[in-house]
Amino acid sequence: MAIYMHQITKNTIVCVSEPLDSVKKTINGKEVLVRTQANRTFGLLCLMDGKGKTLDPRSLGLSPGDEIPGFAFSGAPVLDRETKEETGLFWVESV
Repeated sequence: MAIYMHQITKNTIVCVSEPLDSVKKTINGKEVLVRTQANRTFGLLCLMDGKGKTLDPRSLGLSPGDEIPGFAFSGAPVLDRETKEETGLFWVESV
């Protein structure tokens, strides 16, 4: 399964299993965009530099929808720091 960049939040890349897509529609004469619905998986990718420090992912020049080859969703769920409950996200790892 391919991994795509969704957005960057707090030095973490939020990844998605397929790029988000939208369709143009008109409502009462106003043009709007509607996201297409799909069964997408979301996950987090945290990167480090050669010294083990967190890498600012903005330095990679990624844009939303760009594929990130060489990575895949792991089976490990992201847990809430306080409750330790699964968040619905999965960690992304290199393959």
